Amino acid sequence: MVVFEEIPFEAEFADWMLRRADFFKVEEALGEQLENKYPRAREFFQARHIELSTPLYGDKKIIGIIGFRTDDPRLIDQELLKVLSLQASSVIVNCLAYRKLQEAEKKESIYRLSSFVIHDVKNYINNLSMLVANKDNFSKPEFQRDALSTLEATMAKMKKLVDEFRALRQDISLQKRPVNLTQVVDEALRDLGSERLQEINVEKSVDAGIQVNTDEHYIYKVILNVLINAIEAMAAKGSLVISSGCDAEYATLSIKDTGCGMTKEFIQQRLFRPFQSTKKQGLGIGLHQCKTIVEAHGGAIEVASEVGVGTTFMIKLPLSKS
Repeated sequence: MVVFEEIPFEAEFADWMLRRADFFKVEEALGEQLENKYPRAREFFQARHIELSTPLYGDKKIIGIIGFRTDDPRLIDQELLKVLSLQASSVIVNCLAYRKLQEAEKKESIYRLSSFVIHDVKNYINNLSMLVANKDNFSKPEFQRDALSTLEATMAKMKKLVDEFRALRQDISLQKRPVNLTQVVDEALRDLGSERLQEINVEKSVDAGIQVNTDEHYIYKVILNVLINAIEAMAAKGSLVISSGCDAEYATLSIKDTGCGMTKEFIQQRLFRPFQSTKKQGLGIGLHQCKTIVEAHGGAIEVASEVGVGTTFMIKLPLSKS
């Protein structure tokens, strides 16, 4: 039996085999044509000493052959050979399909991997773009200090991203410690930039004493992503309310916007799934990444929304025992 990656003889001969789809004697079936019209086919069969053959086919093309050499064709049960040919064809087609599926999954994994990185890089580019957009203020000492601070913070985060990329084949590696929640919120708001928040009324009431047991870098990413989603949902105009609450074990950070809102169906079926986005330029990565990070901390992320009214994200994180 020979399985083809590519058909090793003339396409017209392969078409003839496909139409016949049955047992045939090589020389008798094609006669002089085999030598004159199909030299590649003749070379193929002679090199393998094949005198009798039946095709293997699937997906409307020849995928291989079963070949024999015998002095007496009557010794071959042609009906049995036909059944074996069909079974072998089915097995080969399934194997080829499985291999294609594996290749597709590998490509999908690479795409997912790169999409996570691209999503973060887009956020960092936005931070730097805000500085460029305000280049007329570069001569002001206060702006220079803020710009330098933003550059240093962004570069540090990009360096951290490179380190993460090197370890993306592994699970999220968290470096937990007591983190002041309101300080992380303030950092995310600062990195968003005053220009982006110019027409948004921000109300922040986060208890300054709340300490959560988290990896600050990852939780910053979660809060920044949720804030960016809120701003984009409001088209950079509306009210943003950031508040906190606590119970015996967990702190909850609530981020409420007055944006377009989401349907119940979208929240249940698509919201936290990767590569699902309502934005034209969206990758559909951010909230899936947020959910993964929060759950890795032993927390939870929930959402309440109403179309035309707004959305509230509730990020639940474990309190620091200290």
